[in-house]
Amino acid sequence: MLLTFLQPALNVILLPIYLKFLSPADYGVYGLMTKVTALVVVVAAFRLGNAIFPLYYKLQHNRRRLDHLLGNLVTITLLLNLAFLLGSLLIGPWLFKWAFKSEIGFYPLGMLAVSAGLLSATVAPYLIFLRNEKALKRFAGLRILLVVLTVVLQYLFIVRWKAGVEGALWALLIANGAVFLLSMYQLRHHVGLRFNTYVLRRAWQIGLPLMPFVLASWVMGAGDRWLVERFLSLHELGAYTLLISIASLAYMGAEALIGAFQPFLFSLYAKGPLQSKTEIQRLYTQFILLTLLGISALIFLGNQLHFLTDNPHYLNICPLITWATLPFFFQAYAGLFRNNLLFAAHSKDISWISVMGGGVLIGTGWVLIPQMGLWGAIWANMASSVFLAVAFTLVSQRRFPVTFPPKTMIIWPLALLMVMIAGDLSVRMGFLSLGWASFGQLVIVAGGVWRWGKMIK
Repeated sequence: MLLTFLQPALNVILLPIYLKFLSPADYGVYGLMTKVTALVVVVAAFRLGNAIFPLYYKLQHNRRRLDHLLGNLVTITLLLNLAFLLGSLLIGPWLFKWAFKSEIGFYPLGMLAVSAGLLSATVAPYLIFLRNEKALKRFAGLRILLVVLTVVLQYLFIVRWKAGVEGALWALLIANGAVFLLSMYQLRHHVGLRFNTYVLRRAWQIGLPLMPFVLASWVMGAGDRWLVERFLSLHELGAYTLLISIASLAYMGAEALIGAFQPFLFSLYAKGPLQSKTEIQRLYTQFILLTLLGISALIFLGNQLHFLTDNPHYLNICPLITWATLPFFFQAYAGLFRNNLLFAAHSKDISWISVMGGGVLIGTGWVLIPQMGLWGAIWANMASSVFLAVAFTLVSQRRFPVTFPPKTMIIWPLALLMVMIAGDLSVRMGFLSLGWASFGQLVIVAGGVWRWGKMIK
């Protein structure tokens, strides 16, 4: 769970460097380029590498076929990503000119972002394979190497060599390149032009249907920043990037929790939701408790931003942190019930709900951001997150019913969320300072979580 959380949290680990050595505009551009990298990871090789997850368990008793599976998927991913790179050289400049209002050039920034994404996407099938093999030393070694190299290289490029945004992207590229080279060395006996038609056909059948979902997930994570860049200034984009980098830690933590709970939940689902009702309800409640406590702590920590920077462009986001963080509770809630649809193999439902959620974000953001600025982006996030939570809950309960008491999943969470909102309102009405209000809501929420936790033991 720690490794799952650590790599996406890199942007927060490196915040002191970004806030001190990058201007708000530069930080906004860097945040946008990391989303380009994430998009490349999503679309590169059509997600064929994901086929390792289901096919591995079908072939795990046949070592020779398992080795062919790994070699075939890594090789075809590598070849497709080379073709993607050549295509991006041709159409990348035109796409950047169309997509971004600001003068953000494809060369060198876009090219660095795309290249880092392609290297990461090529290694992805091997990382999934190592996780399935429970080869945790090699898996953890590659992930930790990426994190350590990124931190060290970004320090050198940004702090020592004053290379700015371009230096930060060079650091990402070199770190991903090192992991790629080490992975290819470990795979030297697997990669080759010996293709198995069954593996490739099944990879297409598994990977392509997931594309709407993964694209919609990317839109949910990047669509608001794209709209902010189009309708507002780069300085405001930098401030919003910082705001969402802090707030989205709540969702990253919740996703890591879902990944940790998933084996236990799936084993209970396999026994039958009714037979395992008590154990399932306990896991659901623990998930909600930990998520609420994490969000409350994040609101408190986010309001201590003055310890990291004295730049007023960044400090101006503090009054927005509570409202920017709350949508991620609803996204975490949606993720819990999306997991149930995944177990029940209703991937089409996951895809269409995700696409509609992305549509709600883009539609509401397109209307609200030009009129309300950053508040419009926050409310667009809130609208799409609530939609996802309601839609995934209703559809999941119809496809794969799981019994849970309303007090556990609805009443108590809403009560504790209201405490967080009350803390924010007390600041706006002049009763408390940001620091005291955020501390007070953390104490009350922590007390409520502790009391609630004792009640379910």
